[in-house]
Amino acid sequence: MKRTISALIAALLICTLAACSNQPIEPSEPPISTPASSNPAVTPDNSMAPEATPEREPYSAMDIFDVELNPYGMDWPCTVFAASFSKGSNKLDGKCPFTLSMTGEGNMYACVAYQADVAGLGLDEDGKFALLNKYLENDGYCEFEGADGRIVTIRQADPNDDRYEYVEADGSHGASGGGCVIDITFYVDEADVEEYVQLVQDNYDLNALSPIADYFDTATDFSECGISVNLHKDETKTFVVYYVPDAETIRQKIAENVESDWWEWNGMMNTAFMYDDVNSKLIFDTEDGAITVEQ
Repeated sequence: MKRTISALIAALLICTLAACSNQPIEPSEPPISTPASSNPAVTPDNSMAPEATPEREPYSAMDIFDVELNPYGMDWPCTVFAASFSKGSNKLDGKCPFTLSMTGEGNMYACVAYQADVAGLGLDEDGKFALLNKYLENDGYCEFEGADGRIVTIRQADPNDDRYEYVEADGSHGASGGGCVIDITFYVDEADVEEYVQLVQDNYDLNALSPIADYFDTATDFSECGISVNLHKDETKTFVVYYVPDAETIRQKIAENVESDWWEWNGMMNTAFMYDDVNSKLIFDTEDGAITVEQ
C-alpha cells in the first residue's frame, strides 16, 4: 500500500515539472533609452550681470560743513556759525572761494594767537602780540595769509550783525567791547570745483521759478553761482546769475504779469515771490545785463 502511494506522489511531481517546462518564457522589457537631444547641452551662465551704479545721493545744505567740502573741520575753540562758497565772479578773476566763519570771545590775544598757529605762521609770542596790536590799531581788523594759502580775516563783532550771536571781549590786553568774527577762506582747486557746484545745484530749485519761466530761460549751467549756510539763523541761501540780452524788458514783463513786491536796493530793482514753498528773490542789474536769483 505504501509503495502504491509513493508511486502516485512521484507521478504527480513529474507531471508538474513537465507542465512548467512547457510554458513560454516572455522576454523582459528592454530598458527605455532616452533619445539623444538634437540641441547641444546648454552650459549655465554663471557670470554675474554687472551691478547697476547706485544713484548719487544729492547733497544736503549741511554737507558744506562735512570734511569732504570743509577741509578745516568743525573742531574749533571758537563757535562756527556759517560756511559759504561762490564761483564765477569777475571780481575774483575766476577764483572760487570757500569761507568758514566763526566767532571768538574773551581773550582776543588768545583768539589771534590760535589762528596764527593753525595757519602755520610760526610766530613767537612777540609776533603774535604784533598781530593783536595791528588788530587793535585798525579798529578791530587784521588779515593775514597762512602757510597753506588760507586767508584769515579777523574783525570786531558788531551787535547789529544778525548773522551770529554777539560775543564780547574780556578787556585783557586792551581789547574790550565786541569779541571777534573770524573768516577763514581758501580758493578751491579747479579739479574740485565741480563738487561744490553740485552742492549748489542740489539745493537750487528750478521748479520754484515756474512763474517767471516764460520771460527768460531759467535753465542754467551754474557758471556763476554760490551757496551759504548759516547755523545761527538756520538758513540756507543759494544764488545763480543769469546774463540776458535785455534785463529791463524782462523786468517789465515780470512786473506786469507776476504778482510780487518790488523795491530798489543799491541802484538796482529787486522783486521776490513765493512758489511751491520756496522764496525767490530777483535782482536786476540792467547795466551789466544780469539777473541774480537768490533762493
